[in-house]
Amino acid sequence: MRTALRALPIALVSAALLLTACGKSRAAGTPSPGRTGLPATPTPTISGTATRTASASPVPGRSATPAASGATVVPSGRAADNAYFLAPLDKTVGLPQGFVPPGLTPVPRAYSYYSSGISIRSDVLSGLKGLVDAAQKGGVTLLVFSCYRSYDLQLAIWSSDVKQYGLAKTEQMDAPPGHSEHQLGTACDFTNAGTKNPVDQGWGETAAGRWMAAGAWKYGWALSYPRGEEASTGYEYEPWHFRYIGVDLARRWHDSGLTLVQLLRGLG
Repeated sequence: MRTALRALPIALVSAALLLTACGKSRAAGTPSPGRTGLPATPTPTISGTATRTASASPVPGRSATPAASGATVVPSGRAADNAYFLAPLDKTVGLPQGFVPPGLTPVPRAYSYYSSGISIRSDVLSGLKGLVDAAQKGGVTLLVFSCYRSYDLQLAIWSSDVKQYGLAKTEQMDAPPGHSEHQLGTACDFTNAGTKNPVDQGWGETAAGRWMAAGAWKYGWALSYPRGEEASTGYEYEPWHFRYIGVDLARRWHDSGLTLVQLLRGLG
């Protein structure tokens, strides 16, 4: 959830990984916004957090292999959970091997940080439009910089981060492949126009970040990884990462005081 790779659309990730393997930290030659409408590749700088120390090898005595991706999710009992729509994913509960969400569709260009390459479940698209349109009326322009990620893409991100930061730090930042909410196609990472580095914890203190934290639930979106809840969620604070769960359940989540994963575990 925190590297520059995560802020790239799928079409650019392979090239970025190749350049990283060649000793480069960002995709050289990425077009400027003024030429194609594609923002410059965000850097992995993180504001508001402790400085990372790059590690060339995993923590001694621990395996760099991600958690088993074949773990299955027990349906919540709500109509067989509609293809794991409400799956309580965490580091130990994952998706069935080979899972691809149904009805993937492109995020409309008007709602996308990039010109193309971002997909979302079709049954979430109306929820996205409702959120973004409401924010616009409130003076905030929201853009999506990441949504659906395949197992293979999450594995590439995980592997790259282990090499760069070490296993212990990667486990705080990244969901293991097969355990990411992004693989559901219902979780989006948000930013706003003009943001140079979307994966910045300081975004939570911007007008857009504050609007999302205060009101996204009214439109069916829940903040997955809130500040100070690392023990519950297993991950660092991510003010940009929201998951669509529907308006009724989002209201229930907001009123409960629980983290999202705690609420979803209780639905089974």
